[in-house]
Amino acid sequence: MQHDETTNAGSFLVCGLGNLGQSCISLLKDFGAKVNAIDILENPNWQFPNSPDSLDKIITGDCRQPEKLEKAGVNDCRAILIVTSDDGVNIATAFAARLLNPEIRVVIRCAQENLIELLRDSLGNFDAFEVTKLPARSLALAALGTETQGHFRLENKLFTVVLANIDTTHYSWINLQLHELNNSNRRVLIHARKNKPFPKIFYKWGLNDRVCIGDQVAYIEVTDNTTNHTTLQSQNQFKRRQLANGIKWQNLPENLLDWWKKRSQSVRVVLLYAPFMAVLLVLGTVFYYLQYFPSFLDQNGKLQKFTLKDAINNSVVLIIGGFDNLFGHLKLEFDIPWLLYLFSLFLTISGTIFSGIVYAIITEKIIASRFQFSIPRPSIPKSNHVVVVGLGRVGQLVATRLQEYEQLVVGVNTTEIEPDVLPQMSVVIGNIKQALKRVNINTAKSVIAVTNDEVLNLEIALRVKAIHPQANLAIRTFDPTFSQSVAPLLPYSRVLNVYTLSAEVFVAAAFGENIESLFRLNNQTNLIVKYKVKESDSLNGKLLAEIAYGYGVAPILYQDNKGGSAEFMPSDDIKLAVGDRLILIANIKGLQLIEQGIPNDKNCQLYVEKISSPKIISKAAKIFSNISGCDITSVKKLMKKLPQTLPVDLYEHQAQRLVNELHKFEVIARIEKK
Repeated sequence: MQHDETTNAGSFLVCGLGNLGQSCISLLKDFGAKVNAIDILENPNWQFPNSPDSLDKIITGDCRQPEKLEKAGVNDCRAILIVTSDDGVNIATAFAARLLNPEIRVVIRCAQENLIELLRDSLGNFDAFEVTKLPARSLALAALGTETQGHFRLENKLFTVVLANIDTTHYSWINLQLHELNNSNRRVLIHARKNKPFPKIFYKWGLNDRVCIGDQVAYIEVTDNTTNHTTLQSQNQFKRRQLANGIKWQNLPENLLDWWKKRSQSVRVVLLYAPFMAVLLVLGTVFYYLQYFPSFLDQNGKLQKFTLKDAINNSVVLIIGGFDNLFGHLKLEFDIPWLLYLFSLFLTISGTIFSGIVYAIITEKIIASRFQFSIPRPSIPKSNHVVVVGLGRVGQLVATRLQEYEQLVVGVNTTEIEPDVLPQMSVVIGNIKQALKRVNINTAKSVIAVTNDEVLNLEIALRVKAIHPQANLAIRTFDPTFSQSVAPLLPYSRVLNVYTLSAEVFVAAAFGENIESLFRLNNQTNLIVKYKVKESDSLNGKLLAEIAYGYGVAPILYQDNKGGSAEFMPSDDIKLAVGDRLILIANIKGLQLIEQGIPNDKNCQLYVEKISSPKIISKAAKIFSNISGCDITSVKKLMKKLPQTLPVDLYEHQAQRLVNELHKFEVIARIEKK
């Protein structure tokens, strides 16, 4: 968003001049910003040849030291990006910068997710991102080769970005006008004719253009995120009803027999033995109670009381192996009949056997639980699977995403991974070149190379392409120059530079934008950005149509400043006001235009030739006012002097919409390009 120059809007400080830091500097300079930097090395390894010249000031030293920060101009900066490879250094620098400049925007690189939330509360005006996590979803989707380009969630809704290649399976779309594809749940972003270049900018198509076989259509669609939950709930309800229906008196023997067959042999023995032991417990209690109640004489001739509780206690002690506690003396303290003595011995023997069986079952369960992680992983799928080469943090995240998309995944790594890491995934350990021969590469759907060695990733891609030319490929790179050189030579694969991709998120966050998610479309990163409109913002007072077509962005959620319900895929005719909330899709160029407050030029006007009846002037004027944002009174006056070109500048999509809507009221109008 546009900011006042007095707030040093164009001044930024970057700490750490690795690949990520240099990528951030390159993007910030594209915004026309003033950039200073601090690095621990006097001569960093420059990946961007022009980086040293593009910096306004570079300081050598430890960025945690307040004097270094002050020397680099932290007190005059709008934001500081702290992107060294050490989380501890980044966090310490963030606190030092906040003490020196309480108003500065702080954006750091940090992998400690739990700590990030605490830092947000402590530092304020702060954001943090994990570089390894940002590209994981993009890498996973890039390798699938499906129409789906991105997923993200907002307000309990699932948004899906799709790139559809129009063929006979899209029969319901063929020959429709593009604007007819738009509805309350869907918005068309990009359209390309067969064999024509795919535009990198949204809305480079006409509303009345028709969909043909061979076209490509990129669109975003929103669905209710509770669908899966509802389905699962329905399935559980069905199971409960099925169970309730099955438990009937006439089916009881059959159900019991089925339940019995499913139990292990040791459990069956316990279940059979338990009633027998219960009977013995009752008999022992009765025998002792009848023999000694209400009292008996001990060996000293003293009268001892005896209660039902004492009878129960004697039986329990005998059952749990306490025979010696009652009869362990050479001379018993009380008289006991031989039959009761022998029954007590039988009670103890039976209880010991029963206890042994129970202890054996418990021991078996404990041993099983301790060795449950040793359960073998699934076997390698025969076909239609995704191979992830490199199971570091990025590789594990990519594999997790793929499993979320219900894909069969095989991991390849040089060293063993913990048994509890992705236990449902097949894993091959060893030399990667040899391992590739064991994972059925020739029948795999996709291969993703995400090792920490970009040259090895390239080698893997080339090897896979030689074995299986139809496989979808995605490789992870780090060096921007390497990425730019390799990408044209591998048109069949997706080359994703993790630092370039992540830098776009860091820079957008440095300008104060809240980044909700990101996705890749046509080899370009698109960010999901959340705005809250302020008085001085360049978005304040604009129609959503002017924002969408002026900046080349796609508004997907709007909520007014009164806290009303959120509108998904909001109307172009909404005018933003202070306090409104807006979430939109934008690439870095669109964010740059919004930041500078410089929209694309309106290049159309409307020539209104004829209105069928004076009675509809008011309706026509209202339509024109809603779509263009003009004062309705002025429009009415102009429409009384037809034919003429109305002196209102419009974007092409606005103008075409106006022609379509006015045509419904028999108003003859056409678009004139300026």
